[in-house]
Amino acid sequence: MLEDKPDTVIAGDEYEVNSRLINQGNSEMRLAISAESMQHYRVTLEPAEVTLPSGGTQVVIAKVETDGKMRNRVRDTLQIWAKAVDIRDGGQDPSSTASGDHP
Repeated sequence: MLEDKPDTVIAGDEYEVNSRLINQGNSEMRLAISAESMQHYRVTLEPAEVTLPSGGTQVVIAKVETDGKMRNRVRDTLQIWAKAVDIRDGGQDPSSTASGDHP
């Protein structure tokens, strides 16, 4: 679930996207988190792996480094995946998408 993202970002600045993982299953899940910027910017995740108890939540912060050489307005979409590393009782893999513009 997307919690927070910037509306615009200045080229060369870093921006953050906050997303909340929710374990709606009835058993604990260990998740490996990954992300990709559609503009191929570097993305750092905090945390990159998490264990969620049943009903538990965790905010994941994605820090995206934009290209300071950009001169035109671009739209970046950030895809975030949480892949189950250890899952019990047939749970599902969550994912989230965030997008925004920056000049």
